Amino acid sequence: MSQKIYTNMKTHFLHFRAKSGASIHDRKQHQKNPIGLWGFQFGKNNIYIKDYLFEENGVFLFGGLDIFVKFDAKDFESAKMGAKNIIESLLMLLSFTSLSYIDRAVIKSIFLLEKNNKGVYPVNFIDFNLEPQEQKSLTKIDTDNFNIVWKAFDKYSRKDRLLRSISWLRKGFDSKNIDQFICFVTGLEVLKKLLEEKLLEEEPAKQNFWTKIFSKKKYPSWSGVQKVFEDYLQSNQFKKVKTKRNQILHGYEKLDEKMIKEINSLLPLTRKALIFAIAILLDLPENLRNGIASQKWTKFNFDRWQIVGGHFKDVDKDLIRLIPDYPTVSVNVKPSPKEIKSDGEITINESCVYNFLIPKEFSFTTEWHEIWAENDSGISNVATHKIDINPNSD
Repeated sequence: MSQKIYTNMKTHFLHFRAKSGASIHDRKQHQKNPIGLWGFQFGKNNIYIKDYLFEENGVFLFGGLDIFVKFDAKDFESAKMGAKNIIESLLMLLSFTSLSYIDRAVIKSIFLLEKNNKGVYPVNFIDFNLEPQEQKSLTKIDTDNFNIVWKAFDKYSRKDRLLRSISWLRKGFDSKNIDQFICFVTGLEVLKKLLEEKLLEEEPAKQNFWTKIFSKKKYPSWSGVQKVFEDYLQSNQFKKVKTKRNQILHGYEKLDEKMIKEINSLLPLTRKALIFAIAILLDLPENLRNGIASQKWTKFNFDRWQIVGGHFKDVDKDLIRLIPDYPTVSVNVKPSPKEIKSDGEITINESCVYNFLIPKEFSFTTEWHEIWAENDSGISNVATHKIDINPNSD
């Protein structure tokens, strides 16, 4: 079995960039661009870091850290997730050492080191800045439902605690993955005492002293939240949600690709549980509670990328000498009229011109182009009518 796993692995060379308050060189050294590369071994992986510089009015300015890592994985997605876990650990240590803020790493490109004569295969992830409001998701407010919610809130006695929970729900709408999960779980935690008091008070007093002791809930302080999962959502996943919450906050489980996938699978349920918890405390009618929770949910802020793939030829398989003058690709977008469908979804039409900055000695062939967007983005389609490739741009 070990041999099979080994043969399925492919070597990837990944490029990430992170906004940073810490740099390898100072501003005076930056004016000597290109400058040196910092390479070292981090665990089992070779890491290379250089300052990302851009020129403005004849001066080289610091734009963050470019990080490169070799990583063996079965496919692009596994390589991206695995390498990012390593790099995030590195950046946290760099932030601690320098006492400087360093933002999360954003992937820029992946090189797959192939064994055939085609050379290396890059996939470039291009930052794509959306127009302000028109390309963000849109949800129409139901004013009748809001009036019912407002009246219920107006007479509720624990407004501060309820609003604190809703603030975590709102923060979760603007977060992703792990952060979003923690926001929703924290919102539930804010309400756990209120839920316990309300839901246990409503239970008929059918147990005597001894049966109450021996049938005590496994999570006594979370019993109200547990009841929301089990009785209102008909779900047995509360234990798993609670376990993942503890693993993240107390750090006794590795935050790897498997963990991230498990948490992503729990997000819809956890979000719904928080919505139900708020609705239960407000005594909202069952049909309104279900209606709010079942609404189509769209992210307000989301990522979208232009993806370009192709082949380099005549490139050293080691790729290390490529880093100081690393190939990059940018895109100029010319928006054209947008289409609003009858169901309210928006289709974006645009023309793109790609500019490749590639060392002259290398031959590059573009093979495909895609646009990737997050799920729940609120945008139904991105149609690219024209693609012009300008290779070896200066």
